[in-house]
Amino acid sequence: MSSVSYSEESGDYEVKDHNNYYNTNPKNQEYNQERSRQFGTVMSVVGNTAVISALPTFDLIGDAQVLCDNQVGQIFDLMGPQFNPLYVARFSSPVNVNSQVFIDISSIQKYSVE
Repeated sequence: MSSVSYSEESGDYEVKDHNNYYNTNPKNQEYNQERSRQFGTVMSVVGNTAVISALPTFDLIGDAQVLCDNQVGQIFDLMGPQFNPLYVARFSSPVNVNSQVFIDISSIQKYSVE
């Protein structure tokens, strides 16, 4: 289970995920476009958070940087079945539904499934 808090002063998000804390600031992240691959499509948007349906060619991804509508975002959660998960990403401002999403493959951290 994940929870997210946002600091308007710093523009940082603090994500608590299984007792691990880390900060993400989509405005300041570096995105490696040379290592970019098509990742999927935005299915739903609530505020600055987007739900992404990934292409079936990707294994389960735990954390990565994504690019959508010229904004860098951070995947911070996934949901749904293991064979077809939906990813949740946070951006600095809302993105458009049905937009294509690209992923920086050098930033991928994979989930281990037991």
